[in-house]
Amino acid sequence: MDLTQVIKASLVTEKGTNLNAQKKYLVQVNPSATKIDVKQAVEALYDRKVASIRIILNPPKVRIVARGKSVQKRVRLKKAIITLKKGEKELTFTKSKDKK
Repeated sequence: MDLTQVIKASLVTEKGTNLNAQKKYLVQVNPSATKIDVKQAVEALYDRKVASIRIILNPPKVRIVARGKSVQKRVRLKKAIITLKKGEKELTFTKSKDKK
């Protein structure tokens, strides 16, 4: 897998903001990415040493519309909590200038 496609976006949530104080970062990753892929991507693209990776799989949400007549499935999210080693600088995710 191409390392630039592993990490999709940084997730800004209440839980993610609380984790930042502990040098842990919450990101959305490609559904086919593994822990090894995420670790290699962070170390190659951001020059930071990773202590551990935890993967969270959120199931797809099912939404019933119009009194049970149609069902919509939302996408399944795969998130990763990245923990940096002690002494590493803060990890900042920047938006690419190519994407608009």
